[in-house]
Amino acid sequence: MNPLTHLTTALAGRYDLARELGEGGMATVYLARDVKHDRDVAIKVLKLELGAVLGVERFLSEIKVTANLQHPNLLPPFDSGEAGGLLFYVMPFVEGETLRARLDREKQLPVDEAVRIATAIAGALAYAHERGVIHRDLKPENILLQAGQPVIADFGIALTVSNAGGARVTQTGLSLGTPQYMSPEQATGDRVIDARSDLYSLAAMTYEMLVGDPPHVASTAQAIVAKLLTERPASVQVARPTVGDAVAYAIERGLEKLPADRWSGAAEFAEALGLVGSNPQFVAPDRIVYGAPGNLVMTAPFSLRSRTVTGPGERVAEGIWQGLGGAVGVAASRNGVLALQSGTVAFSGGDRDVIVVTEKGVERPTVLPRRRWDQARVSPDGKRMAGAIWKLDLQRDVWISELQSGITERLTTDSVSALPAWTRDGQAVVYTRNVPGVMRLQSWPRNGGSTLISDKAAFGSISPGPAGGYWAFSVPSPNRADDVDIWIARDDSLPTPRPFIATAGVDEVLPSVSPNGRLLAYVSAEGGQNNVYIQPIPGPGTRVRVSVDGGLDPAWSPDGTALFYRTLGSPGTFMRATISDRPRLEATRRDSLFPFVYSTSPNFVTYDVLPGGREFLMLKQPQAEQRDAVVTVIVNWPATLGRARAVAPAPVP
Repeated sequence: MNPLTHLTTALAGRYDLARELGEGGMATVYLARDVKHDRDVAIKVLKLELGAVLGVERFLSEIKVTANLQHPNLLPPFDSGEAGGLLFYVMPFVEGETLRARLDREKQLPVDEAVRIATAIAGALAYAHERGVIHRDLKPENILLQAGQPVIADFGIALTVSNAGGARVTQTGLSLGTPQYMSPEQATGDRVIDARSDLYSLAAMTYEMLVGDPPHVASTAQAIVAKLLTERPASVQVARPTVGDAVAYAIERGLEKLPADRWSGAAEFAEALGLVGSNPQFVAPDRIVYGAPGNLVMTAPFSLRSRTVTGPGERVAEGIWQGLGGAVGVAASRNGVLALQSGTVAFSGGDRDVIVVTEKGVERPTVLPRRRWDQARVSPDGKRMAGAIWKLDLQRDVWISELQSGITERLTTDSVSALPAWTRDGQAVVYTRNVPGVMRLQSWPRNGGSTLISDKAAFGSISPGPAGGYWAFSVPSPNRADDVDIWIARDDSLPTPRPFIATAGVDEVLPSVSPNGRLLAYVSAEGGQNNVYIQPIPGPGTRVRVSVDGGLDPAWSPDGTALFYRTLGSPGTFMRATISDRPRLEATRRDSLFPFVYSTSPNFVTYDVLPGGREFLMLKQPQAEQRDAVVTVIVNWPATLGRARAVAPAPVP
């Protein structure tokens, strides 16, 4: 019995199979009629040998993940199962063609059409990546064009095979990924695949839409992989000079060999494809100049009447200084004079050193890199640090650093994650996405995607409690504008936290659960001044004020006998309060340790206490540095467009 006849018999009464639509390395697709709903569907049937490796229960369990993805540019499965020994899932039938079919017919797409398709795909990927789902096999064959709109198919197979089958799949002779669009890390299999692998695949597809061929072409898969690992592809502008600089740079960066050198997320790639920049300046009669990613200064035609960009961007200069908040070293006059600044300016631009400070105030450096850190959260064993790193465009991600070796690796890749905190067992990091925002958890070392813990509140700083105990969170009040409250939840009910301390007209922030889980330290502005308090969690019990005349940033010693905080002022004083709960809860002693001359934030605690309770991990902005800043003045700069597209400015004599 042939597969179609076999499947028709097994699915009789549910789906009427019409014909085969296509066959790939892992599955065959059939057009069918959904009997119950009277609609056309596409049924994807896994190869028998692959189904045998995966197993029915694991396959069905894993594919549920993709069934919950709802995005206009994604094609999720809405049914799956096993019939006659065959594993299958059912998708909507898309009338149209694949991107592969269009490329085979047209070879190259118009620039604006390729950018539109890539941007739409990037939006769908960003949605899936936010939910911890990675495709792993993006290619033109998996992009369906429905009324001109791209729809990503096959989120099911690649994810399911990767999670459920593991290395055993390769023993069947099947492989995950397609060499022409496969990221280097996926090709070598030497690291955990994350969202940046999909980003590489999307950049490769965008390259092909513009050039007519993938970035690397060879006669065998092995030869393609060899080129992928050792050669840089030619710029898209070699084959398509009409491609703008911003698009060319976006693709070039998306195809970087190292994930850390690519765009941090699909949304960032989509922005880079378009006319995205900062510090725009209108130059009469009809242009703007602006800073763009990659230390570029760009220009584009602009309609003052409609206040819209009317054409593609063009590079003016590269190597131009960029600072925090979108600042760019460019100034344009209306008479055609342009001033450009390269080099650096006389401040550190937000970079901070991670240092260790003893209780006597003695500092010593660590091997961690100088970055735009905004937090230092120490793992329970004292071996690692979690922190968020800002980028120039105000995006940030959570990174993990080994305190002994200095190895620093990215935990998140969505550019909107921050406020990390270690779980008490040190096996995972919890953080917020879109601060304040939803709360997610990611294991470390990474093992799969992140897990959504709760989206029931706009979470700020998070303090995990011990096993069986309570976690605490700062949350903007849903009922009182401008108020911030403290919510709590037991570790077995984290998706549904509840308000715990919520005083009208008062901010209660920076919660910190004690090591034994019985006390909560926090800051309250009651009385018009921030002070540090402690009280039993979840209660009942009386709250006790710890700080005498103002205090911020409470953090417990590992044994729970002391609470550290800083006094108000600049600089304040770093304090240690001895805490006792017998015969009653009180601060029995307060000791001044050293001036707090380290980085602070009004929204979260920036430092942490190292094991032993006698040393602290702090962030410190380095002393201002003055490096040579080179200023270039270009007269009648519009006349230079198209001549020197990649010339860094030279110094003025």
